[in-house]
Amino acid sequence: MKNVKTPRTLHGWMAAFSEGGSRSADAAAKRRAYGTSLLLVVAVTLLGIPVRWFIAPTNLVMLYLAVVVWSALFLGRGPSVLASVLSVLAFDFFMVPPFYTFVVNDSEYIITFAGLLSVGLVISSLTSRVREQARAALARERQTQALFELSRDLSAAGDAAAAERAVLAHVRAVFGVSAVLSFGNGAPQERTEGGTILSVPLGEPGTLRGILAVCQDPEHPFDPARRRLLEAFAIQADMALERIRLSGDARDLELLRAREKMQSALLSSISHELRTPLSSIEGVLSTLREGVDGGKELFRLDEAARSELVETAWSEARRMNQLVENLLGMTRLEAGALSLRREFIDVEELLGEVLRRTEDRLAEGRVRMEIPEDLPPLRADFVLLTQALGNVLDNAVKYGGGTSPPEVRVSLREEDLEIVVADRGRGIPEAELERVFEKFHRLAFPGGPGGTGLGLSISRGIVEAHGGMIQARCRSGGGTEVVIRLPVDEERPEEKKEPQEEERRRT
Repeated sequence: MKNVKTPRTLHGWMAAFSEGGSRSADAAAKRRAYGTSLLLVVAVTLLGIPVRWFIAPTNLVMLYLAVVVWSALFLGRGPSVLASVLSVLAFDFFMVPPFYTFVVNDSEYIITFAGLLSVGLVISSLTSRVREQARAALARERQTQALFELSRDLSAAGDAAAAERAVLAHVRAVFGVSAVLSFGNGAPQERTEGGTILSVPLGEPGTLRGILAVCQDPEHPFDPARRRLLEAFAIQADMALERIRLSGDARDLELLRAREKMQSALLSSISHELRTPLSSIEGVLSTLREGVDGGKELFRLDEAARSELVETAWSEARRMNQLVENLLGMTRLEAGALSLRREFIDVEELLGEVLRRTEDRLAEGRVRMEIPEDLPPLRADFVLLTQALGNVLDNAVKYGGGTSPPEVRVSLREEDLEIVVADRGRGIPEAELERVFEKFHRLAFPGGPGGTGLGLSISRGIVEAHGGMIQARCRSGGGTEVVIRLPVDEERPEEKKEPQEEERRRT
């Protein structure tokens, strides 16, 4: 007969649910229990024979009762009943005169025999019942502990794969068998050819979410207690899967709400930001159009006035163009479609292009530059990096207060190129230093400039796409510094330089 050995686990309660060993081992344990009970009766009898001359026989009954109680507590009901019967016989044969015979001269001892046997049987029954209740309570406690540990691990599972790993690990630890947890529809089944597979459904018949299948020993199939525990495991797994599904739905709903909120904020911001430049352009064109149609109004404007009108329209058009450029950049970032066209670029040329794009917004076109000589080339996307730096510089101009020009400092920090854009404005509160890079977040203070709140967010996305970092910090003496660090690749393949620069110029 096959003897299945189950490994001990941390849960330590396989013995409470397993069949336990082979039948021969159970029979040997029973024989040892009965033999121990017999030896105890013999030992008490040998102890009582020398003192029977000094102690009344009725007092010796207590020794035999002690044997019955001990047998009931530690050996079981059968050995305890055997101890009760043997105690009556031994007491009559060795302790009651005439000795070494079952003949009783005093009929009162009949009552003693009956009392000893009755009390022994009652004690055996009650003590055995207490043992069984204690064993059942211990089994329930271990079952509750196993379910608690499974529930704890399932509550920490964030997806179906983690829940599956937790369930299978607990099944192996508790039952000592391999298991499979499959998701999807399918009828639960139990294959009895060989009795190897036991399947338990997850969910109700109409909403079946999967099947928990375990491989059981054909010679020692699961008893009802182990089946109930396995079904409890399946219920826990089903509840965890339902919780994960509902959590996913809640996250999707939250994302949908956030997306709708973002779209509403974007629409509101765009409507507000586009209204001003459109109104300005419309006013300029209306003035020029009336002069052309009337044939007189236009000629009343001198050259300076006409230039001012054209410059105003041009400035507002560029403002709209930057707004649309930021919106398109954010759309690419959100969609994950931002692709870099890396090339080796000169840092001075990059900053020159940034200044050219923002010169109309600089006070008298002034900006303080600190650029060391012999900077290594920067391998980056010229167009996108120009947009990122332009947004940062434009932000420094808008919030700088106009009292002093913004500053741009370039330096090498270990293997990174550091670009610092600083201003002397009112500064950013400590709590807002990280939030200024969030979408649609703007510093709210009276008289502050407008905007969509996308510039710095786009700059962060572009810089991080290059493998760099960007952060804001308070400047000593007042104002703000935005620090950009980009990795430097000092190896510049000369053969690729000219085609890349030509392609950039065309862009």
